[in-house]
Amino acid sequence: MKASTRATPRIHCPIEPEMLLAEIQGELGIDEARVVHLHLRTCERCSARLEQLRAAYEQIASLSDVPHVPLADVREMVLRDSQGKLRAIRMTRGLNLSGRGALLGAVALISAIIILIVAVVRPILQTRFLNTQRSQNAIAHPASVGNSIFYAETVKLIPVTFNGTQWDIGEIIALDEHTGRVVQSLPASHSTPFLPELGIGAGTNIRPALSPDGKTIVEAAIVADGRSPTAFAVIDTITGKVRYIQTLASPTGADQQSDPFIQHLWISADNAMIFVLTDLAVGGQRSPRLLEFDLASGNQLAPILPPLDDAKASATLGSGSQTVIADTTTLYSATAATDSRGRAGANIAFVNIVNRTTDATLFIPGDFRLFGLSATPDGSQLFLFNGHSDTIYFISTASRSVVNSIDLGNPGTPPAIGKSIQNGEAVAMSISGDGKQLFIALDASADTPRNFELYDVSIDQQSFVSVTQMPQPIGPILVSSDGSSVIMLRNNGKLEWLSVANPKLPAPWVTLSDGAPIIQMIGGNSK
Repeated sequence: MKASTRATPRIHCPIEPEMLLAEIQGELGIDEARVVHLHLRTCERCSARLEQLRAAYEQIASLSDVPHVPLADVREMVLRDSQGKLRAIRMTRGLNLSGRGALLGAVALISAIIILIVAVVRPILQTRFLNTQRSQNAIAHPASVGNSIFYAETVKLIPVTFNGTQWDIGEIIALDEHTGRVVQSLPASHSTPFLPELGIGAGTNIRPALSPDGKTIVEAAIVADGRSPTAFAVIDTITGKVRYIQTLASPTGADQQSDPFIQHLWISADNAMIFVLTDLAVGGQRSPRLLEFDLASGNQLAPILPPLDDAKASATLGSGSQTVIADTTTLYSATAATDSRGRAGANIAFVNIVNRTTDATLFIPGDFRLFGLSATPDGSQLFLFNGHSDTIYFISTASRSVVNSIDLGNPGTPPAIGKSIQNGEAVAMSISGDGKQLFIALDASADTPRNFELYDVSIDQQSFVSVTQMPQPIGPILVSSDGSSVIMLRNNGKLEWLSVANPKLPAPWVTLSDGAPIIQMIGGNSK
Protein backbone atom coordinates (compact mmCIF):
# COMPACT_ATOMS: atom_id res chain seq x y z
CA MET A 1 0.00 0.00 0.00
CA LYS A 2 1.32 3.36 -0.98
CA ALA A 3 0.91 6.67 0.77
CA SER A 4 2.22 10.15 0.16
CA THR A 5 2.09 13.52 1.83
CA ARG A 6 -0.10 15.92 -0.08
CA ALA A 7 -0.95 19.53 0.69
CA THR A 8 -4.23 21.13 -0.41
CA PRO A 9 -3.62 22.16 -4.04
CA ARG A 10 -3.75 25.85 -4.97
CA ILE A 11 -4.49 27.42 -8.32
CA HIS A 12 -3.82 30.82 -9.77
CA CYS A 13 -6.24 32.88 -11.83
CA PRO A 14 -6.27 32.65 -14.76
CA ILE A 15 -5.87 28.87 -14.56
CA GLU A 16 -2.87 27.63 -16.56
CA PRO A 17 -3.67 25.99 -19.92
CA GLU A 18 -2.11 22.66 -18.94
CA MET A 19 -4.40 22.41 -15.91
CA LEU A 20 -7.43 23.19 -18.08
CA LEU A 21 -6.29 20.49 -20.48
CA ALA A 22 -6.04 18.00 -17.64
CA GLU A 23 -9.57 18.99 -16.48
CA ILE A 24 -10.97 18.45 -19.99
CA GLN A 25 -9.28 15.06 -20.20
CA GLY A 26 -10.47 13.93 -16.77
CA GLU A 27 -6.90 13.56 -15.52
CA LEU A 28 -6.88 15.82 -12.45
CA GLY A 29 -6.61 14.19 -9.06
CA ILE A 30 -9.61 14.33 -6.77
CA ASP A 31 -8.25 17.19 -4.66
CA GLU A 32 -7.09 19.23 -7.68
CA ALA A 33 -10.38 18.72 -9.50
CA ARG A 34 -12.33 19.83 -6.45
CA VAL A 35 -10.40 23.12 -6.23
CA VAL A 36 -10.67 23.75 -9.98
CA HIS A 37 -14.42 23.07 -10.00
CA LEU A 38 -14.98 25.50 -7.13
CA HIS A 39 -13.01 28.20 -8.94
CA LEU A 40 -14.80 27.67 -12.27
CA ARG A 41 -18.17 28.17 -10.60
CA THR A 42 -17.29 31.73 -9.67
CA CYS A 43 -14.85 32.83 -12.40
CA GLU A 44 -16.42 33.66 -15.77
CA ARG A 45 -13.01 34.31 -17.32
CA CYS A 46 -11.62 30.85 -16.58
CA SER A 47 -14.93 29.16 -17.44
CA ALA A 48 -14.88 30.85 -20.86
CA ARG A 49 -11.30 29.73 -21.49
CA LEU A 50 -12.22 26.19 -20.49
CA GLU A 51 -15.15 26.07 -22.92
CA GLN A 52 -13.07 27.49 -25.79
CA LEU A 53 -10.37 24.90 -25.21
CA ARG A 54 -12.95 22.12 -24.87
CA ALA A 55 -14.58 23.14 -28.18
CA ALA A 56 -11.22 23.05 -29.94
CA TYR A 57 -10.47 19.54 -28.71
CA GLU A 58 -13.93 18.27 -29.60
CA GLN A 59 -13.39 19.64 -33.10
CA ILE A 60 -10.15 17.69 -33.36
CA ALA A 61 -11.88 14.51 -32.23
CA SER A 62 -14.51 14.92 -34.95
CA LEU A 63 -11.99 15.32 -37.77
CA SER A 64 -11.05 11.66 -37.97
CA ASP A 65 -13.35 8.73 -38.63
CA VAL A 66 -10.66 6.25 -37.64
CA PRO A 67 -11.45 4.97 -34.12
CA HIS A 68 -8.78 4.46 -31.51
CA VAL A 69 -5.71 5.47 -33.54
CA PRO A 70 -2.85 6.57 -31.29
CA LEU A 71 -0.27 8.30 -33.48
CA ALA A 72 3.24 6.99 -33.04
CA ASP A 73 4.95 10.35 -32.85
CA VAL A 74 2.50 11.98 -30.45
CA ARG A 75 1.45 8.98 -28.40
CA GLU A 76 3.51 10.07 -25.42
CA MET A 77 1.60 13.35 -25.44
CA VAL A 78 -1.89 11.90 -25.43
CA LEU A 79 -1.70 8.63 -23.54
CA ARG A 80 -1.47 8.11 -19.83
CA ASP A 81 1.94 7.40 -18.46
CA SER A 82 2.55 4.53 -16.03
CA GLN A 83 1.01 6.51 -13.17
CA GLY A 84 -2.20 7.19 -15.10
CA LYS A 85 -1.51 10.92 -15.72
CA LEU A 86 -1.65 12.60 -19.10
CA ARG A 87 1.39 14.58 -20.23
CA ALA A 88 -0.52 17.84 -20.70
CA ILE A 89 2.39 19.89 -19.42
CA ARG A 90 4.66 18.45 -22.11
CA MET A 91 2.08 19.39 -24.74
CA THR A 92 2.15 23.04 -23.72
CA ARG A 93 5.59 23.74 -22.31
CA GLY A 94 7.34 21.40 -24.73
CA LEU A 95 5.96 23.48 -27.58
CA ASN A 96 6.86 26.74 -25.82
CA LEU A 97 3.21 27.79 -25.57
CA SER A 98 2.87 30.93 -23.48
CA GLY A 99 -0.82 31.71 -23.68
CA ARG A 100 -4.27 30.80 -24.91
CA GLY A 101 -3.71 32.16 -28.41
CA ALA A 102 -0.57 30.08 -28.89
CA LEU A 103 -2.26 27.03 -27.39
CA LEU A 104 -5.26 27.25 -29.70
CA GLY A 105 -2.91 27.91 -32.61
CA ALA A 106 -1.17 24.64 -31.78
CA VAL A 107 -4.57 22.95 -31.64
CA ALA A 108 -5.27 24.17 -35.18
CA LEU A 109 -1.85 22.93 -36.32
CA ILE A 110 -2.45 19.50 -34.79
CA SER A 111 -5.86 19.43 -36.51
CA ALA A 112 -4.24 19.99 -39.89
CA ILE A 113 -1.69 17.26 -39.19
CA ILE A 114 -4.42 14.81 -38.25
CA ILE A 115 -6.36 15.58 -41.47
CA LEU A 116 -3.21 14.96 -43.51
CA ILE A 117 -2.40 11.72 -41.72
CA VAL A 118 -5.93 10.38 -42.04
CA ALA A 119 -6.04 11.18 -45.75
CA VAL A 120 -2.57 10.04 -46.76
CA VAL A 121 -1.32 7.50 -44.22
CA ARG A 122 -4.60 5.89 -43.16
CA PRO A 123 -3.78 2.42 -44.61
CA ILE A 124 -0.51 2.35 -42.66
CA LEU A 125 -2.23 3.42 -39.47
CA GLN A 126 -4.89 0.75 -39.91
CA THR A 127 -2.23 -1.92 -40.29
CA ARG A 128 -0.08 -0.79 -37.38
CA PHE A 129 -2.49 0.51 -34.79
CA LEU A 130 -6.05 -0.63 -35.38
CA ASN A 131 -4.98 -4.24 -34.91
CA THR A 132 -3.71 -3.72 -31.39
CA GLN A 133 -2.91 -7.13 -29.98
CA ARG A 134 -3.19 -8.40 -26.47
CA SER A 135 -0.02 -7.80 -24.51
CA GLN A 136 3.04 -10.03 -24.59
CA ASN A 137 6.35 -9.91 -22.74
CA ALA A 138 9.11 -8.49 -24.93
CA ILE A 139 11.96 -9.94 -22.82
CA ALA A 140 13.17 -13.08 -24.55
CA HIS A 141 14.56 -14.90 -21.51
CA PRO A 142 13.02 -13.45 -18.34
CA ALA A 143 14.14 -14.74 -14.97
CA SER A 144 12.06 -17.08 -12.83
CA VAL A 145 10.65 -15.06 -9.93
CA GLY A 146 8.29 -17.68 -8.50
CA ASN A 147 6.26 -20.74 -9.36
CA SER A 148 2.73 -19.48 -9.90
CA ILE A 149 0.65 -16.77 -11.62
CA PHE A 150 1.13 -13.01 -11.23
CA TYR A 151 -1.48 -10.48 -12.36
CA ALA A 152 -0.95 -6.91 -13.57
CA GLU A 153 -3.00 -4.28 -15.39
CA THR A 154 -1.84 -2.55 -18.59
CA VAL A 155 -2.82 0.82 -20.03
CA LYS A 156 -4.89 -0.88 -22.74
CA LEU A 157 -8.66 -1.06 -22.66
CA ILE A 158 -10.70 -4.03 -23.85
CA PRO A 159 -14.25 -3.42 -25.12
CA VAL A 160 -16.79 -5.80 -23.59
CA THR A 161 -20.51 -5.99 -24.36
CA PHE A 162 -22.65 -6.94 -21.39
CA ASN A 163 -26.46 -6.85 -21.39
CA GLY A 164 -26.46 -4.80 -24.57
CA THR A 165 -24.10 -2.10 -23.27
CA GLN A 166 -20.48 -1.70 -24.33
CA TRP A 167 -17.98 -1.23 -21.53
CA ASP A 168 -14.26 -0.50 -21.57
CA ILE A 169 -12.29 -2.56 -19.06
CA GLY A 170 -8.58 -2.37 -18.32
CA GLU A 171 -6.55 -5.27 -19.71
CA ILE A 172 -5.33 -7.69 -17.04
CA ILE A 173 -2.37 -9.87 -17.96
CA ALA A 174 -1.64 -13.17 -16.21
CA LEU A 175 2.11 -13.83 -16.07
CA ASP A 176 3.72 -17.21 -15.49
CA GLU A 177 6.17 -16.38 -12.71
CA HIS A 178 8.47 -19.22 -13.76
CA THR A 179 8.80 -18.29 -17.46
CA GLY A 180 7.66 -14.65 -17.52
CA ARG A 181 5.28 -15.53 -20.36
CA VAL A 182 1.91 -13.79 -20.69
CA VAL A 183 -0.36 -16.83 -20.46
CA GLN A 184 -3.65 -14.95 -20.50
CA SER A 185 -5.10 -11.52 -21.28
CA LEU A 186 -8.33 -10.65 -19.48
CA PRO A 187 -11.19 -10.07 -19.99
CA ALA A 188 -12.15 -12.29 -22.92
CA SER A 189 -13.73 -10.30 -25.74
CA HIS A 190 -14.42 -10.52 -29.46
CA SER A 191 -13.32 -6.88 -29.82
CA THR A 192 -9.77 -5.68 -30.29
CA PRO A 193 -7.94 -4.05 -27.36
CA PHE A 194 -7.04 -0.41 -27.85
CA LEU A 195 -5.00 2.31 -26.26
CA PRO A 196 -7.17 5.00 -24.62
CA GLU A 197 -7.77 8.16 -26.56
CA LEU A 198 -7.55 11.70 -25.33
CA GLY A 199 -9.88 12.38 -22.44
CA ILE A 200 -11.13 8.81 -21.96
CA GLY A 201 -10.82 7.68 -18.33
CA ALA A 202 -10.03 4.09 -17.40
CA GLY A 203 -10.10 4.08 -13.63
CA THR A 204 -6.35 3.54 -13.70
CA ASN A 205 -5.96 4.88 -10.18
CA ILE A 206 -8.20 2.11 -8.81
CA ARG A 207 -6.32 -1.08 -8.07
CA PRO A 208 -8.20 -4.25 -9.13
CA ALA A 209 -8.83 -6.85 -6.43
CA LEU A 210 -7.82 -10.51 -6.68
CA SER A 211 -9.78 -13.02 -4.63
CA PRO A 212 -7.81 -15.10 -2.10
CA ASP A 213 -8.60 -18.30 -4.05
CA GLY A 214 -7.30 -16.73 -7.27
CA LYS A 215 -10.48 -17.42 -9.22
CA THR A 216 -11.86 -13.89 -9.49
CA ILE A 217 -10.66 -10.40 -10.33
CA VAL A 218 -12.80 -7.34 -9.67
CA GLU A 219 -11.90 -4.11 -11.43
CA ALA A 220 -13.45 -0.75 -12.26
CA ALA A 221 -15.40 -0.48 -15.52
CA ILE A 222 -16.49 2.53 -17.55
CA VAL A 223 -19.15 2.90 -20.20
CA ALA A 224 -17.52 3.13 -23.64
CA ASP A 225 -16.19 6.67 -24.24
CA GLY A 226 -17.00 7.55 -20.65
CA ARG A 227 -14.81 9.27 -18.09
CA SER A 228 -15.55 8.01 -14.60
CA PRO A 229 -15.74 4.41 -13.35
CA THR A 230 -19.14 4.10 -11.73
CA ALA A 231 -19.32 0.31 -12.08
CA PHE A 232 -17.17 -2.75 -11.43
CA ALA A 233 -16.64 -5.88 -13.52
CA VAL A 234 -16.28 -9.36 -12.04
CA ILE A 235 -13.97 -11.50 -14.17
CA ASP A 236 -13.36 -15.26 -14.03
CA THR A 237 -9.59 -15.78 -14.12
CA ILE A 238 -9.93 -19.30 -15.54
CA THR A 239 -12.12 -18.53 -18.57
CA GLY A 240 -11.47 -14.82 -18.81
CA LYS A 241 -15.19 -14.16 -19.12
CA VAL A 242 -16.97 -11.28 -17.44
CA ARG A 243 -19.47 -12.85 -15.06
CA TYR A 244 -21.32 -9.60 -14.58
CA ILE A 245 -20.93 -5.82 -14.41
CA GLN A 246 -22.51 -4.06 -11.45
CA THR A 247 -23.33 -0.36 -11.65
CA LEU A 248 -23.27 1.72 -8.50
CA ALA A 249 -26.54 3.55 -8.00
CA SER A 250 -26.19 7.13 -6.78
CA PRO A 251 -28.07 7.73 -3.53
CA THR A 252 -30.88 10.22 -3.37
CA GLY A 253 -29.54 13.74 -3.23
CA ALA A 254 -26.08 12.94 -4.61
CA ASP A 255 -24.50 15.84 -6.49
CA GLN A 256 -23.31 15.51 -10.06
CA GLN A 257 -19.52 15.26 -10.11
CA SER A 258 -16.65 14.21 -12.34
CA ASP A 259 -14.75 12.35 -9.63
CA PRO A 260 -14.87 8.55 -9.83
CA PHE A 261 -17.47 7.02 -7.56
CA ILE A 262 -15.24 4.01 -6.85
CA GLN A 263 -12.14 4.66 -4.77
CA HIS A 264 -11.10 1.23 -3.47
CA LEU A 265 -12.06 -2.40 -4.11
CA TRP A 266 -11.59 -5.42 -1.84
CA ILE A 267 -12.67 -9.07 -1.83
CA SER A 268 -13.33 -10.71 1.53
CA ALA A 269 -11.05 -13.40 2.92
CA ASP A 270 -13.76 -16.06 2.45
CA ASN A 271 -14.17 -15.21 -1.27
CA ALA A 272 -17.81 -14.30 -0.66
CA MET A 273 -18.12 -10.52 -0.61
CA ILE A 274 -16.98 -7.47 -2.59
CA PHE A 275 -16.36 -4.25 -0.67
CA VAL A 276 -16.45 -0.92 -2.49
CA LEU A 277 -15.37 2.34 -0.89
CA THR A 278 -17.04 5.30 -2.57
CA ASP A 279 -16.71 9.03 -2.14
CA LEU A 280 -19.87 10.88 -3.13
CA ALA A 281 -20.94 14.49 -2.75
CA VAL A 282 -24.34 15.00 -1.13
CA GLY A 283 -25.52 18.52 -0.43
CA GLY A 284 -22.08 19.86 -1.23
CA GLN A 285 -20.39 17.61 1.35
CA ARG A 286 -18.13 14.67 0.62
CA SER A 287 -19.64 11.52 2.12
CA PRO A 288 -17.57 8.32 2.09
CA ARG A 289 -19.62 5.12 2.01
CA LEU A 290 -18.60 1.52 2.30
CA LEU A 291 -20.79 -0.78 0.18
CA GLU A 292 -21.01 -4.57 0.22
CA PHE A 293 -21.98 -6.86 -2.66
CA ASP A 294 -22.47 -10.61 -2.86
CA LEU A 295 -19.62 -11.88 -5.04
CA ALA A 296 -21.64 -14.72 -6.59
CA SER A 297 -24.69 -12.70 -7.62
CA GLY A 298 -23.56 -9.06 -7.54
CA ASN A 299 -26.52 -8.14 -5.34
CA GLN A 300 -25.88 -5.21 -3.04
CA LEU A 301 -26.42 -5.73 0.66
CA ALA A 302 -27.67 -3.07 3.02
CA PRO A 303 -25.08 -0.26 3.33
CA ILE A 304 -22.39 -1.29 5.78
CA LEU A 305 -21.68 2.25 6.84
CA PRO A 306 -24.21 5.07 6.57
CA PRO A 307 -23.12 8.36 5.03
CA LEU A 308 -20.16 9.59 7.05
CA ASP A 309 -21.01 13.27 7.23
CA ASP A 310 -19.57 14.18 10.61
CA ALA A 311 -15.93 15.16 10.99
CA LYS A 312 -14.86 12.17 13.05
CA ALA A 313 -16.46 9.53 10.83
CA SER A 314 -15.34 11.22 7.62
CA ALA A 315 -11.75 11.11 8.83
CA THR A 316 -12.05 7.34 9.34
CA LEU A 317 -12.52 6.60 5.65
CA GLY A 318 -11.49 9.89 4.10
CA SER A 319 -9.00 10.33 1.27
CA GLY A 320 -6.18 10.97 3.76
CA SER A 321 -6.55 7.60 5.48
CA GLN A 322 -5.01 4.20 4.87
CA THR A 323 -7.64 1.45 4.89
CA VAL A 324 -7.44 -2.34 4.74
CA ILE A 325 -10.01 -5.12 5.03
CA ALA A 326 -8.48 -8.38 6.17
CA ASP A 327 -11.63 -10.39 6.93
CA THR A 328 -15.42 -10.21 6.65
CA THR A 329 -16.02 -8.54 10.00
CA THR A 330 -13.53 -5.72 10.51
CA LEU A 331 -12.14 -2.80 8.56
CA TYR A 332 -8.92 -1.17 9.75
CA SER A 333 -8.23 2.47 9.00
CA ALA A 334 -5.21 4.60 9.96
CA THR A 335 -5.49 8.39 10.02
CA ALA A 336 -3.25 11.17 11.27
CA ALA A 337 -4.86 12.63 14.42
CA THR A 338 -4.41 14.60 17.62
CA ASP A 339 -5.45 13.23 21.02
CA SER A 340 -7.24 15.05 23.85
CA ARG A 341 -3.89 16.23 25.24
CA GLY A 342 -2.95 17.86 21.96
CA ARG A 343 -0.35 15.25 21.03
CA ALA A 344 0.13 14.44 17.33
CA GLY A 345 -0.10 10.82 16.28
CA ALA A 346 -2.11 8.27 14.32
CA ASN A 347 -5.48 6.71 15.07
CA ILE A 348 -6.15 3.09 14.15
CA ALA A 349 -9.92 2.64 13.85
CA PHE A 350 -11.38 -0.86 14.20
CA VAL A 351 -14.66 -0.63 12.27
CA ASN A 352 -17.14 -3.44 12.87
CA ILE A 353 -18.57 -4.25 9.44
CA VAL A 354 -21.45 -6.30 10.83
CA ASN A 355 -22.66 -3.77 13.41
CA ARG A 356 -21.66 -0.72 11.33
CA THR A 357 -19.86 0.84 14.26
CA THR A 358 -16.31 1.79 15.24
CA ASP A 359 -15.60 -0.69 18.03
CA ALA A 360 -12.30 0.79 19.17
CA THR A 361 -9.62 3.32 18.33
CA LEU A 362 -5.91 2.88 19.05
CA PHE A 363 -3.91 6.12 19.30
CA ILE A 364 -0.17 5.96 18.63
CA PRO A 365 1.70 9.19 19.44
CA GLY A 366 4.30 10.63 17.09
CA ASP A 367 4.72 12.75 13.98
CA PHE A 368 2.87 10.79 11.27
CA ARG A 369 3.23 13.03 8.25
CA LEU A 370 3.50 9.89 6.10
CA PHE A 371 2.45 6.38 6.92
CA GLY A 372 1.41 3.04 5.46
CA LEU A 373 -0.86 0.29 6.75
CA SER A 374 -0.91 -3.40 5.92
CA ALA A 375 -2.28 -6.64 7.40
CA THR A 376 -1.32 -10.30 7.39
CA PRO A 377 -3.47 -12.55 5.16
CA ASP A 378 -5.18 -14.06 8.22
CA GLY A 379 -5.91 -10.62 9.69
CA SER A 380 -4.21 -11.37 12.99
CA GLN A 381 -1.65 -8.57 12.76
CA LEU A 382 -1.54 -5.02 11.45
CA PHE A 383 1.62 -3.14 10.52
CA LEU A 384 1.73 0.63 10.70
CA PHE A 385 4.79 2.30 9.21
CA ASN A 386 5.74 5.84 10.19
CA GLY A 387 7.67 7.30 7.27
CA HIS A 388 8.86 10.26 9.35
CA SER A 389 10.60 8.31 12.11
CA ASP A 390 11.09 5.11 10.04
CA THR A 391 9.36 3.02 12.68
CA ILE A 392 7.27 -0.09 12.06
CA TYR A 393 4.59 -0.90 14.65
CA PHE A 394 3.35 -4.47 15.18
CA ILE A 395 -0.32 -4.34 16.19
CA SER A 396 -2.37 -7.29 17.45
CA THR A 397 -5.91 -7.17 16.07
CA ALA A 398 -7.08 -9.41 18.94
CA SER A 399 -5.85 -7.16 21.77
CA ARG A 400 -5.95 -4.01 19.61
CA SER A 401 -2.63 -2.90 20.98
CA VAL A 402 0.96 -2.30 19.88
CA VAL A 403 2.98 -5.39 20.74
CA ASN A 404 6.32 -4.25 19.34
CA SER A 405 8.00 -1.49 17.35
CA ILE A 406 11.26 -1.39 15.38
CA ASP A 407 13.24 1.70 14.43
CA LEU A 408 14.38 0.95 10.88
CA GLY A 409 16.39 4.16 10.69
CA ASN A 410 18.87 2.56 13.12
CA PRO A 411 18.29 -1.17 12.62
CA GLY A 412 21.54 -2.33 14.21
CA THR A 413 23.01 -3.33 10.86
CA PRO A 414 23.64 -0.10 8.96
CA PRO A 415 22.55 0.30 5.32
CA ALA A 416 25.11 -0.72 2.74
CA ILE A 417 25.03 2.83 1.36
CA GLY A 418 23.80 6.08 2.83
CA LYS A 419 22.77 7.30 6.26
CA SER A 420 19.80 6.82 8.55
CA ILE A 421 16.58 7.54 6.72
CA GLN A 422 14.46 10.51 7.77
CA ASN A 423 11.48 12.39 6.35
CA GLY A 424 10.15 9.76 3.98
CA GLU A 425 8.30 10.99 0.89
CA ALA A 426 6.60 7.77 -0.26
CA VAL A 427 5.93 4.35 1.23
CA ALA A 428 4.93 1.06 -0.38
CA MET A 429 4.31 -2.09 1.67
CA SER A 430 3.79 -5.77 0.81
CA ILE A 431 3.50 -8.97 2.85
CA SER A 432 4.48 -12.43 1.61
CA GLY A 433 1.67 -14.90 1.02
CA ASP A 434 2.71 -17.01 4.00
CA GLY A 435 2.55 -13.96 6.27
CA LYS A 436 6.16 -14.32 7.40
CA GLN A 437 7.91 -11.37 5.74
CA LEU A 438 7.09 -7.68 5.40
CA PHE A 439 8.73 -5.51 2.76
CA ILE A 440 8.75 -1.71 2.93
CA ALA A 441 9.92 0.52 0.09
CA LEU A 442 10.83 4.03 1.21
CA ASP A 443 11.61 7.15 -0.80
CA ALA A 444 13.41 9.59 1.50
CA SER A 445 14.78 13.05 0.83
CA ALA A 446 16.83 13.91 3.92
CA ASP A 447 20.11 13.07 2.24
CA THR A 448 21.37 14.36 -1.11
CA PRO A 449 20.89 12.60 -3.41
CA ARG A 450 17.62 11.09 -2.15
CA ASN A 451 17.71 7.63 -0.65
CA PHE A 452 15.56 4.78 -1.93
CA GLU A 453 15.52 1.89 0.52
CA LEU A 454 13.87 -1.54 0.51
CA TYR A 455 13.50 -3.00 4.02
CA ASP A 456 12.92 -6.67 4.79
CA VAL A 457 11.30 -7.34 8.19
CA SER A 458 10.66 -10.76 9.72
CA ILE A 459 7.08 -10.95 10.99
CA ASP A 460 7.67 -14.20 12.90
CA GLN A 461 10.76 -12.88 14.68
CA GLN A 462 9.50 -9.29 14.81
CA SER A 463 12.95 -8.14 13.76
CA PHE A 464 14.81 -6.24 11.07
CA VAL A 465 16.39 -8.53 8.41
CA SER A 466 18.06 -6.33 5.80
CA VAL A 467 17.96 -3.08 3.86
CA THR A 468 18.83 -2.67 0.18
CA GLN A 469 19.75 0.68 -1.32
CA MET A 470 18.41 1.48 -4.80
CA PRO A 471 19.72 4.06 -7.29
CA GLN A 472 16.18 5.02 -8.38
CA PRO A 473 12.71 5.34 -6.83
CA ILE A 474 11.38 1.89 -6.02
CA GLY A 475 7.68 2.52 -6.61
CA PRO A 476 4.87 0.05 -5.84
CA ILE A 477 6.00 -3.42 -4.71
CA LEU A 478 4.46 -6.88 -4.38
CA VAL A 479 5.90 -10.20 -3.30
CA SER A 480 5.84 -13.17 -5.69
CA SER A 481 3.55 -16.07 -4.84
CA ASP A 482 6.31 -18.18 -3.23
CA GLY A 483 7.93 -15.23 -1.42
CA SER A 484 11.24 -15.61 -3.27
CA SER A 485 11.14 -12.28 -5.13
CA VAL A 486 9.97 -8.72 -4.77
CA ILE A 487 8.30 -7.37 -7.90
CA MET A 488 8.62 -3.63 -8.55
CA LEU A 489 6.58 -1.44 -10.89
CA ARG A 490 8.92 1.19 -12.29
CA ASN A 491 7.84 4.65 -13.38
CA ASN A 492 8.41 3.67 -17.02
CA GLY A 493 5.65 1.07 -16.82
CA LYS A 494 7.97 -1.95 -16.71
CA LEU A 495 8.26 -4.69 -14.08
CA GLU A 496 11.56 -5.55 -12.40
CA TRP A 497 12.40 -8.15 -9.76
CA LEU A 498 14.75 -8.52 -6.82
CA SER A 499 15.80 -11.74 -5.10
CA VAL A 500 14.79 -11.87 -1.43
CA ALA A 501 17.63 -14.24 -0.55
CA ASN A 502 20.29 -12.17 -2.33
CA PRO A 503 19.00 -8.61 -2.75
CA LYS A 504 21.10 -6.51 -5.08
CA LEU A 505 20.05 -4.25 -7.92
CA PRO A 506 16.67 -5.09 -9.50
CA ALA A 507 16.67 -6.82 -12.89
CA PRO A 508 14.20 -6.55 -15.83
CA TRP A 509 11.33 -9.02 -15.83
CA VAL A 510 8.42 -7.82 -17.98
CA THR A 511 8.43 -5.23 -20.76
CA LEU A 512 5.45 -5.33 -23.08
CA SER A 513 6.43 -5.87 -26.71
CA ASP A 514 4.38 -2.93 -28.03
CA GLY A 515 5.69 -0.53 -25.40
CA ALA A 516 2.37 -0.08 -23.62
CA PRO A 517 3.02 0.57 -19.92
CA ILE A 518 1.90 -1.58 -17.03
CA ILE A 519 0.01 0.67 -14.64
CA GLN A 520 -1.02 -1.59 -11.74
CA MET A 521 0.21 -4.71 -9.99
CA ILE A 522 -2.55 -6.91 -8.60
CA GLY A 523 -0.78 -9.88 -7.03
CA GLY A 524 0.07 -13.54 -7.35
CA ASN A 525 -1.90 -16.68 -6.69
CA SER A 526 -1.63 -20.39 -7.45
CA LYS A 527 -3.93 -22.01 -9.98
